[in-house]
Amino acid sequence: PPSIALSPTSAEIGCGTSSVRLTASASGGKPPYTYVWYRDGSPISQFGSSSTYDVTQPGSYVVEVRDANQCTATSNSARVTQASPPNVALSPTSGEIGCGTSSVRLTASVNGGKPPYTYAWYRDGSPLSQIGTSSTYDATQSGTYFVEVRDANQCAAASNNVRITQASCIEPKVIVDSPTTETVRWLDGNTCGLPIEIEYSWNGFQECSTSLHAVTIGGVRQEVTYQLTVCWPGSGKQVVSFSESLCHLPDGLYDVTVEMHSYDSTTGEPTVVSATQRLAVGLDRGRAQADLSVVKSSDREIASEGDEVTFTVELTNDGPSSATGIGVEDLLPQGLKYLSHQVTQGIYDPETGRWSGIDLPFGDGLFAALRITAAVNEGSSGQIITNAARICCLDQLDPDLSNNGSEAAVTIGDGLPPEDAETSRQEASGSTSFAAGDVVVSEIAWAGTAASAEHQWIELRNTTREEISLDGWMLLILYEEGDQRVERQVALQGVIAADAFFLLTHESRDVVQDIESDMVYEARMPDWGAGLILLSPSGDVIDEVNREMSPWPAGFRSGTVAVSMERISVEAPGQDPENWVSNNTIVRHGHDALGLPINGTPSQPNSAETDTES
Repeated sequence: PPSIALSPTSAEIGCGTSSVRLTASASGGKPPYTYVWYRDGSPISQFGSSSTYDVTQPGSYVVEVRDANQCTATSNSARVTQASPPNVALSPTSGEIGCGTSSVRLTASVNGGKPPYTYAWYRDGSPLSQIGTSSTYDATQSGTYFVEVRDANQCAAASNNVRITQASCIEPKVIVDSPTTETVRWLDGNTCGLPIEIEYSWNGFQECSTSLHAVTIGGVRQEVTYQLTVCWPGSGKQVVSFSESLCHLPDGLYDVTVEMHSYDSTTGEPTVVSATQRLAVGLDRGRAQADLSVVKSSDREIASEGDEVTFTVELTNDGPSSATGIGVEDLLPQGLKYLSHQVTQGIYDPETGRWSGIDLPFGDGLFAALRITAAVNEGSSGQIITNAARICCLDQLDPDLSNNGSEAAVTIGDGLPPEDAETSRQEASGSTSFAAGDVVVSEIAWAGTAASAEHQWIELRNTTREEISLDGWMLLILYEEGDQRVERQVALQGVIAADAFFLLTHESRDVVQDIESDMVYEARMPDWGAGLILLSPSGDVIDEVNREMSPWPAGFRSGTVAVSMERISVEAPGQDPENWVSNNTIVRHGHDALGLPINGTPSQPNSAETDTES
């Protein structure tokens, strides 16, 4: 009879493997051979010529061989088992991210299965990372976390859920108690007191106490003890004055930082938060003052695409002292391409728009000048382009800030004779008229993303059943900077489909990495609040949000956590603060430049709509 051996004698079927191959090696007897296979004593095949068998089920396997003389032999047995998955436990079982704490570390403990292991982390059911070898994850956002572990046999197991919450935090703002000017006067010539109004809000649900802990002015930190309130959800204001260790400061611009401590009654641990505002500090007792003024002009009021336009900034000093360390901000707006510049003194950087290194004595007829020549970009026809300049820096005290900014506007025509201009405008905008609410601002990510606070985005929504061309439309971004009202214009271009969204991203198309940006804009929205006005080609107001430039009614940023501001109803006014809420961080869409989920719904229905429907 023949001889027969079966290999391997033992094997394991992995979770991600479909089979294990057994091989029969026959010798002796008279070829050719035929084979019949058995599992746990029962035949699983007819006699055939295959000397291999792919095992897909666990059990004890043998093979019987028959030669040409009909002599038979039975092989040794091969034991095949099924791999078992690993066991995984995630700790801690719960955690809280404090206002001053960047993360909570989660640790996966694994046993069983077959090492090595890989890990995939999830928050609220969405993957947070690619499969990797790290058994820890630093959670920086609230949510429900778990980890999926996979071993060398491709067997997977999911851990227990861990709920991470965000601690309640105070979110303060510093408001200088000065209604008409940025300048803060000393209370009198002896005490050097500084009045500051503190506005703060409490978004938590625990009882707490809040105190003003320190004020830093001009790099000098002064610790204070000033009990503000016992806080529940809500807000409050306090006006306090500081009088120590400030008399030595010269006049000038200073960053005033207010540091507040909140004590949670459940833990007794302080949460430290701060807010900063720049203001001018001066004395009424004869210290150096320099009253600067700036005037902006252009060599033409009307231009066409491709034309060159020269803007001139003239800086004068009405004294009574010489001015040093002057800086002026003059960045060309959208629609203009920088060509060249000339300065009478100092240095101008066209990339940042900063004109610096200027010293200007007091005297009649003395001035410093900057001339910038730019070309009008294609696609700018029909727009009014405004170029603004403002004084940003000065070593002395400027007693009057109302004349520290100026702007010049240029209307971009279409190059046609005057009698054809109106016809051209009508052809460009079409005969379609638009009603208020046809297109609305539906979501504002003023807080940016976890990747960067600069990664802001704005979402528009077409509420009609018709496609709308946005060519000729304008989005105005309004905000206050010191005592100056700033208006930034965003000329819209593109098409927004019926009942669809239009996504604008700040400075880069990579703000949302997996959703295509419809348009990139340059104007940044300040954290302290701004107004948005949407204008049709005919100049009609189609939608407006926060026109008074009040603090943002929703959305927030805390550390790297950024949450968008969502409109509840497209039918309710955008001006109504009650029509805006923060994204609920459960219904989300898209990932930021680092691949992290965005707490918002760019180009998708808002979480507020889902909450309303449910």
